[in-house]
Amino acid sequence: MSVITEGTGYMETVVPLYSKLLVSKITEDDKTAGGLFIPGSVKDRPNKVSVIAVGDGRITPDGKILPLLVKPGDTVLLQRAPTVQVIHEGKTLYLVNEDDVLAIIR
Repeated sequence: MSVITEGTGYMETVVPLYSKLLVSKITEDDKTAGGLFIPGSVKDRPNKVSVIAVGDGRITPDGKILPLLVKPGDTVLLQRAPTVQVIHEGKTLYLVNEDDVLAIIR
């Protein structure tokens, strides 16, 4: 996992590029409605995240930019756990590729 932390003098705003998304994890309840506890290994799959910011879009082979389907404010399911962690303004955020999104939850 890559970690980028603030306080090094170069980070003021995190802006995802191209087809990248800046997301935050959504915490799930540790208990089901029936009172059963959910172990962490199960609770984290699939990865449900909230989209904070998106890049401009995917660049096609002919140089055009296709806008992303995912928008800031969307809740999405990711195929795998995010690996690039960004700590910004005391919050843990993650950078992921749009290709890792399985579904938008509406």
